[in-house]
Amino acid sequence: MKMESRNPRSASLLVVDNACVERSMLVQWLTREGYQVDEATSPGEAIQKLEQQRYDVVITERSLDGEGDLGLLKASRVHAPHTAVILLATSGSIDSAVEAMRLGACDYLTKPVSRQKLRDTIRQAVQRQKPRTTSLALPESPSHRYRAQGIIVTSPKMLAVLEAASLVAQTSANVLIQGESGTGKELLARAIHAWSDRASGPFIPIDCGALAETLLENELFGHVKGAFTGSLVLKRGLFEEGQGGTIFLDEIGVMPVALQMKLLRVLQERMIRRIGSTTPTSIDVRILTATNQDLKTLVAQGDFRADLYYRFNGVVLTLPPLRERQEDILVLAPYFVQHFSQQVGKPMRGVSAEAMTILLHHSWPGNVRELQNVIERAVIFSRSEWLLPEALPPELLRQEGANVSRPPGSMTLAELEKTHILAVLYKHHGNQTQTAKALGISRATLWQKMKKYGISARQIAVQHR
Repeated sequence: MKMESRNPRSASLLVVDNACVERSMLVQWLTREGYQVDEATSPGEAIQKLEQQRYDVVITERSLDGEGDLGLLKASRVHAPHTAVILLATSGSIDSAVEAMRLGACDYLTKPVSRQKLRDTIRQAVQRQKPRTTSLALPESPSHRYRAQGIIVTSPKMLAVLEAASLVAQTSANVLIQGESGTGKELLARAIHAWSDRASGPFIPIDCGALAETLLENELFGHVKGAFTGSLVLKRGLFEEGQGGTIFLDEIGVMPVALQMKLLRVLQERMIRRIGSTTPTSIDVRILTATNQDLKTLVAQGDFRADLYYRFNGVVLTLPPLRERQEDILVLAPYFVQHFSQQVGKPMRGVSAEAMTILLHHSWPGNVRELQNVIERAVIFSRSEWLLPEALPPELLRQEGANVSRPPGSMTLAELEKTHILAVLYKHHGNQTQTAKALGISRATLWQKMKKYGISARQIAVQHR
């Protein structure tokens, strides 16, 4: 008699059953079939295992009330969306089967189930999972998709901005990037350039607030020989130097009104005139602008041309301040520790839970740039392989001590709650069971709050690997 071939892929299975004997027999049989098998005695234990390890298939015994299994199905969709779940039921109904399938079960089998039937069902489930785990075309997670451009984020707010930026990059539309100082406006502009069909051309940034009006005009438009005293040779401006590429005008809000009119003409005609020349020159550049001011208010005050504002108001990308996306601190801080520790030749593993708590409670008025500077200083003064509180600047430590009895800065109660959940999750390496216990709430309540605030326990756990 020809023996059934064992599974060459050695897929990983998780068996969930509170009946010790039945669970043990099933585990032994599946192990003989060639699978890597783990076991759990309850849906709660299974959820904890799913948080810590990836399984190809979960086989769970349907409980009498069904609540635990439905909770497991819901949790698997969050923590292990690529894991197939097979439900085994002593007795089944159409309604319960439909509900199970709606929540994500790939199969619903009524006991007794023959070994051949179960074998075929598992094999089919594994085959459905196989492309997801072995294909070279596996899609990147959203938080990793943008790292090639040096953008380290995980918050839903920032991912939404980046998704919009990647779409507008494929067009020729003018873009206005808004955000406080230090939020990464130039970094986003560089990413838009890199994602566009102009990526092979130059990217030229210029700070409109760093130069006087005459110097800024000369930099942008250039001049002909003899245009003014000292102009001994022809000078091409940045609009010409940027042919085929992108010009990034940072702090457009402080550009003098006279220059705003000239910029408007450039946008309308795609032509420039060098200073001292009457001959127009065609240009082929994309113009991206950025500001940390409210241009609408400047328009109302007469400090910014309304027609120029409406030229840029079509596509506006707003970068949220770091205090509104604290989950990004969880990935930015370890990234900066790694970067600066390599730079100074001091091997470090990451950020301690105590130090991370302090970082999460700081309001970061200087945003990502401030965080970067704080971490650079802390790495230099650190005496441990982990970044500890004593390496942080004294002002952060004083603020943390002052904030024990009241919310930091102008944080709302919801923001304070989110910050505390993030800190405790980080302390417990993303483990939700331990976090819920430390917070004094049920695991279900924690899951609801994490969903509300867009918090990913898996992303936090990755920082500790």
